Amino acid sequence: MEIRQHLNVYGRVQGVGFRYRAKRMADALELTGTVRNMEDGSVELEVQGDDRLIEEYIDRLCHSSYIFVSRIERCDREP
Repeated sequence: MEIRQHLNVYGRVQGVGFRYRAKRMADALELTGTVRNMEDGSVELEVQGDDRLIEEYIDRLCHSSYIFVSRIERCDREP
């Protein structure tokens, strides 16, 4: 099922290639969206695509080298 989610990712996610990895992983899974650094050190994402692929995407991001995700705040958006 196609969904869209807003994510705020906290932890060591700036200065470690997070946005680059997020884009490459999204492209590989054929997901669309945006990613940007926030002033508080978190990263904000909007991601849209198949719900199962979004779950896989988030899992991959959380287990990337040099990245430490302490928490993710998620909310659904209208696709």
